[in-house]
Amino acid sequence: MTALAHASSTAPPGEPAKRKRSWVAYLLLLPATIWLIVFFVVPLIQLFTVSLQSGYPGYPGYYYRDVNFGNYLSAFTQYWPHFVRSLLFAGLATFFAFVLAYPWPTRWRSKPVAGAM
Repeated sequence: MTALAHASSTAPPGEPAKRKRSWVAYLLLLPATIWLIVFFVVPLIQLFTVSLQSGYPGYPGYYYRDVNFGNYLSAFTQYWPHFVRSLLFAGLATFFAFVLAYPWPTRWRSKPVAGAM
């Protein structure tokens, strides 16, 4: 009996054969997931909590934990030209990447491929 006939005999007629799920793929993803959490997610959360701290009055360089979203407001009001310029540069870089890259695939395919739809 061939493998194809064996696989089709286990499934009811008219339904595709179900594949057995393997945990090997998830186990292979585990080290990368742990690395991502430890070195990206945890520092990002820590950075966010530090950004909400307030300066301790009278002691420069000392901070206490509280929820101070005013830090973001003062950063945006003080450095708004830098934010606008950064967004402008990002937009221009994206625009020029599309303008320069869009014609290249059409130049590579000079003739249509036979049988392609």
